[in-house]
Amino acid sequence: MLLAIWLLSFFDLWSQSFVVMQTEGEGKTSVSGDRVLLTGSYPPASTFKILIAWAALKSGGATPETLHFCADRGGKEVGMAEAMYFSSNDYFRWLGLSLGREKLAAVVRESGFGGKNLKPETWSLEGGEGLERGGNLKVSVEEMHSLTLRLMRQKPGKLSDDLRSVLKRPWKDPESRVFGKSGAWGGAVWMTGFFESNHVGKNRAVTVFVPYAVPDWKPAREKALNEFYRCLELPRPPDP
Repeated sequence: MLLAIWLLSFFDLWSQSFVVMQTEGEGKTSVSGDRVLLTGSYPPASTFKILIAWAALKSGGATPETLHFCADRGGKEVGMAEAMYFSSNDYFRWLGLSLGREKLAAVVRESGFGGKNLKPETWSLEGGEGLERGGNLKVSVEEMHSLTLRLMRQKPGKLSDDLRSVLKRPWKDPESRVFGKSGAWGGAVWMTGFFESNHVGKNRAVTVFVPYAVPDWKPAREKALNEFYRCLELPRPPDP
């Protein structure tokens, strides 16, 4: 009986529909998986936390060391990198609200999320509800990958260095050269990020999108993480 359950779970995991976009250095982007998924728009889920961090760091509203008390991190103060890696909704809702709509709106427009005509009311809902996951914002897989490419190709400097420091995976591993963010919400699972190689032109950006039937997001997350590290040709680190 246990074997049957395990085999069913294994089959569900590996038969899950998904699409992957990956780019090496300045090269062309390749696509694998179900290309039909490229035609849709989906909730950015917790990848929106990247934009909140970007806006905060760019405006000087916070630093990677900025602490906030988070009930969803065991009732303790955490910094931005820990909050990003463990996807603390408490931290990024507070940070987004503390920035104010205009500072965050500027970065959302710059990111390309939601297209040129995106209105702040789409993602900045009354009372901040859902702000940490982009409210009612929808993005395409190409928009998500374009953001990741932009982060990978940023020139060295304080802002890019700070962003890398909060996107490092795992967050406490000084040897890791992987940066990125996962997210799961509203039928959308993402894992997007990049590997910073020691060899010129060999950096690699990977974006994985896996749809799921609400509320069963865990198999889709497993698929997204496994595909991400497979594309980077790296072992997947154990979950914390």
